[in-house]
Amino acid sequence: MKNKISVIFLAVLFCAYQTHAQNDEDQNIYKNDVSINITALLGNALSINDDDTGVPYALSYRRIFNGWGLRISAAGNISNSTVNEFGFRSDLKKSDTELRLGYERIHNLSQRFTITYGLDITGSYLSEKSEVFGQGGSFSQNQIQWLAGGGPAIRFMYHLNKRIIFHTESSMYFTAGQSSTENFNSSIPNRNEDLFFMDLAMPQALFITIAF
Repeated sequence: MKNKISVIFLAVLFCAYQTHAQNDEDQNIYKNDVSINITALLGNALSINDDDTGVPYALSYRRIFNGWGLRISAAGNISNSTVNEFGFRSDLKKSDTELRLGYERIHNLSQRFTITYGLDITGSYLSEKSEVFGQGGSFSQNQIQWLAGGGPAIRFMYHLNKRIIFHTESSMYFTAGQSSTENFNSSIPNRNEDLFFMDLAMPQALFITIAF
């Protein structure tokens, strides 16, 4: 009788161990994922916009290794606008690019929840050209700004299933760079300015992640 009980007890332990191992294996079976910032889609409902979140990165890719991962994120925008008012016409051409490369440690809190933390390196480039045309002539201005830096970041993930994950993140970045402004057909002097920022982003942005 005792031998039968021992065999049953060992069988239960073995099955429990196999189930736990299978859950861990299922959760970590995918080694790549792509994240999309969907905060803008929810902005009207939640009264949140991209500027409020402090997380501008629209698209991220992550490669997962054994307990850690590498993440690259990017965002960009090109816009052209023209305004005609009171006999003046103003043209504005603007382009900006933001990149981020990060290293993170991955900890599975449960089958549904994961936390990651690590360090990011960031860089951004902004180019802006404005022209104003009027009866008295024209005026134009070119502005270029670049920033580089980095800092710690932490992310909280909820696994809806094996492939679909929702996550938010918080970061604190220290960046430095320079802004230069050139003025044409004007007595306004050109200007060069050194820039230093500390940006704290609270966990307000929402990302949807697809694992593959």
